[in-house]
Amino acid sequence: MFNKNSVVGMILLLMVFTIACGTEDTSEWSGKIVQNDRKSEIVLEFQKAYRDNNLSSVKSHFSENAVLSVNDSKLSFDELNAGFSDGHNYFNNIAHSVEKPFTQNS
Repeated sequence: MFNKNSVVGMILLLMVFTIACGTEDTSEWSGKIVQNDRKSEIVLEFQKAYRDNNLSSVKSHFSENAVLSVNDSKLSFDELNAGFSDGHNYFNNIAHSVEKPFTQNS
């Protein structure tokens, strides 16, 4: 029914799947991708607030003394708000072409 080559091939394939599925990445940047948790909802709220030029509406998601990194700059929330809002003076119809945020949990 099965020849020797197909049996050997199936065994090798099974071994590859077993080894690949059995490994777990525990490095600092590893984790589980989650698309529909509360953190991802907050990202959607932030994106909408940015598009609507209303970042102050999401300030409660940040701690009072949060330090936010944008490129090489360290900013407070108020500085981030002012900088992002200033972009609306130069660009019209700011939008996100793809809205699929996700968070990564360890």
